Amino acid sequence: MPQVDAKLLFSDDQAETTVPAHDSTNTVDLGAATPNSGAATPKWLNIICTEAVTSGGAGTVAFSLQDSTDHSTWVIIWQTDAIAKATLVKGYTLAIPLPAEHSRYLKVVYTIGTAVLTAGKFSAWISLTPVRTVT
Repeated sequence: MPQVDAKLLFSDDQAETTVPAHDSTNTVDLGAATPNSGAATPKWLNIICTEAVTSGGAGTVAFSLQDSTDHSTWVIIWQTDAIAKATLVKGYTLAIPLPAEHSRYLKVVYTIGTAVLTAGKFSAWISLTPVRTVT
């Protein structure tokens, strides 16, 4: 994983294997009620599979970015469809432009579907540039 500001880090090699949804280890507090940090200078949500996903069944993972004004009620502002375990190899990367409008608090949610995983780790953070595939 590239060097990342700790205040913008959601997860660092977070291992989640059970169904259903798991919040990122950290939430990001942008310090303002409506920071809209994606508007002036585009920022990126980067998610990397740092350990290949395996499952005894047809395991999938969906990723979402959620925001909150009060750090307790969360709303999905971006999400993927379920991604099959065969796609989630080490180095698989998602780089998504941060939505221009969002609330103060942000978190990533990993949703495991179809079958529990036997392995798989993810890192997620916000940066000024999109990350490219990392191996």
